[in-house]
Amino acid sequence: MAIIFEGKSTCPICSQVLDKGKPYMGFLPFTGNAKDILFMFSDSGVHVDCLHSHPHGALALLHRNKCGEALKPENRKCWIDGQVIERREHVISFGMFTSDESEPLAKFNYMMLNRLNLGRWQDRKAFISAGTEFLQAGKWGSLTEVNVLQIAINEIK
Repeated sequence: MAIIFEGKSTCPICSQVLDKGKPYMGFLPFTGNAKDILFMFSDSGVHVDCLHSHPHGALALLHRNKCGEALKPENRKCWIDGQVIERREHVISFGMFTSDESEPLAKFNYMMLNRLNLGRWQDRKAFISAGTEFLQAGKWGSLTEVNVLQIAINEIK
C-alpha cells in the first residue's frame, strides 16, 4: 500500500494535500509502466472524490482490486498447473503490464508462475513475444533504471 504522510502527501489528480478534511484511499504499486494511463494511481494516495471524477478512476479501482486479490496468499496459484505455490522462492509474479486490454501483453497482467513449471508453460513464447514487441514499440516507460517488463522477460526466458 502507498505510504501516505497525512498533511504532507498530495493527491496526484488535484495536487492538494491528503488529510482528514477529505477522504482518501491508497493504492498498491500495481504497475511499473510509467507510460500507462493508470501509472499516476500506482503506489499513491488519492482523494476519493478525485478518483470518482477522474476519467480513468473506475479502471484504476478495478486494477486496485485485481492487484489486492492477486497478492492474497490463497491466490498464489501457478497459472501453469493451478496449484498454490507453497515456497516463496519458487514464485514469479508481476503486476499490471498494461491497462489496455487490446494489447496482447494484457493477457499476462498479474501473472503468477511457479519457477519449477516454466519449462512446460505453453504461453512462454507468447509472453516473451508480446513483452518484447511492447518494449520495442515504446509503450513501456520506467522512472528508474529498473525496467520491470525487461526483468519479467529475462526471468521467463
